[in-house]
Amino acid sequence: MMKTMSPLKHLPLKCLVLCVSLGLAACGGDSGEEPVIDDGLDQFGDLEFSTGCDWREIFREGEQFYSLSDTAARYWYALAPTEPDAADQLHFEGRYPDARYFSLHVYDGFLLAKDARADYRLSPDFGSFNPFLDKTRKSALIAAGGSYTGTVAFTARPGLPPQNTIYRGDRVDETEPLQRQTLLIYRSYVPATQTVDLPDLVLARADGTEIDLAQTPDTEACARIDELFRAYQRGESDSFEAGDPPLAADPPRFEIYYPLDEDALPPLVYNIHIRYMSTTLEPDFGGLMLMRARAPSYTGQGGALSSPEVRFWSICANRVDNQFVDGCAVDQSTPLDEDGFFNVVVSTDEDRPANADVDNGFVWLHWKGDTELLIYRMMLAADSFAQSIDQVDPEDDPASVMGDYFPQTTYCDRDVFEASSGLSPAEVFATCQASAS
Repeated sequence: MMKTMSPLKHLPLKCLVLCVSLGLAACGGDSGEEPVIDDGLDQFGDLEFSTGCDWREIFREGEQFYSLSDTAARYWYALAPTEPDAADQLHFEGRYPDARYFSLHVYDGFLLAKDARADYRLSPDFGSFNPFLDKTRKSALIAAGGSYTGTVAFTARPGLPPQNTIYRGDRVDETEPLQRQTLLIYRSYVPATQTVDLPDLVLARADGTEIDLAQTPDTEACARIDELFRAYQRGESDSFEAGDPPLAADPPRFEIYYPLDEDALPPLVYNIHIRYMSTTLEPDFGGLMLMRARAPSYTGQGGALSSPEVRFWSICANRVDNQFVDGCAVDQSTPLDEDGFFNVVVSTDEDRPANADVDNGFVWLHWKGDTELLIYRMMLAADSFAQSIDQVDPEDDPASVMGDYFPQTTYCDRDVFEASSGLSPAEVFATCQASAS
């Protein structure tokens, strides 16, 4: 069986370096000013951080989300010192949040993941309790707020690492500026409140001194890197011209992104706890696109089994030209039909059918770009969930492995969709599919 590659793989390398998951660049756009990020990674490599930078939020300004992110999530980044001693350590002290998921990832300056800890793998402090039990189960009897402590070590992972220790790994080439940098990402999905209690970061030097990163002396360098990151996500660059947008098909075909495949781009700022499928939409194929699949049960779902199939799932529509997020269908707010399927309609404002709404069993996503990238996420699938994206090897046919959980898609004309008013979502899909064939 020939393996398939996600449209994520076909985005320009320069764009992916700056965009994927963290959103350090929104490739495309014209600010009317001189581009500031074509050499942004070089500027990152040249900055010096004697202590590091405390948490700063990324990916969102007001209601606009950027850089292929998820509207159900919030993201923060921090920076460790540029050239720490091997015996230096960055300690973190935090509290388990009232959220669906949180994690800490460590990346090098090339934005490659070095190590990570998901919530359920962070052991609590003495006298506290962790409400995150495993990949998909969260205790309803353990309240949020218990404490945990851990360490980021600037060495390679040993054979038997101590608990709550995340490893930056050895720097392969100290003469390469980007090898010197260390980036931390804190992710929180479906937080209960807009106020998120971030972990305290304290740098413990080999000589015994400790420096709270909230009091960092690197204020100028921290301001500069934040300026670069925010310029990236706002699209103040012409770097998308480095390549063509991914090709679309009729009907759209969801393909899995394999970040560790030899033919794929490196897993840049990749969340290792999520598996992705994506497809590209072109307006020439139809006024709107329909997508349906059986929805996996998720953590906290009312009436779900004691062991949900995934921690979280979502479908997000993104503009290819600048990686702005046009909207997401999130598990808990997406209606399911009588067969347990979700039904998504993607269209422009002008082409939106009157019956493409929740009352008729559909969730509508806004198609704002010329070419739209649709991303389907599954987070932390249970080992027993045999139809998850996790279970599909590169040599497999995803539809055969995933069965009803694999998305069915079709383009449709607005008139056909509206003429099907009163039918079930499955019947509307079948009608559209027949009209498009």
